[in-house]
Amino acid sequence: MTRKSRKVHIVATFKLADARQQGQCLLADDAEKWQADVDHLLPLVDAIVSQTERRVLKGEKVPAREKVVSLYEPHTDIIVKDRRQVQVWP
Repeated sequence: MTRKSRKVHIVATFKLADARQQGQCLLADDAEKWQADVDHLLPLVDAIVSQTERRVLKGEKVPAREKVVSLYEPHTDIIVKDRRQVQVWP
């Protein structure tokens, strides 16, 4: 999700909320599920954009603890390669 598609999702969120309020949403359960997914993903997307800007544009090293590695698998580990061993960063 880029910044542009993030904006599209936010606009869609407001339109969906208006439709639900006016009773025009036929699939309320699906709308709630979609909204929950968007509410979960947007902060992760913000973090990914931030870490990418810091790393690529500003040349910063982003600490592993601050990185979002996967949108869909929060338990994903970062593998740190050492000369002798491969370590999994907690």
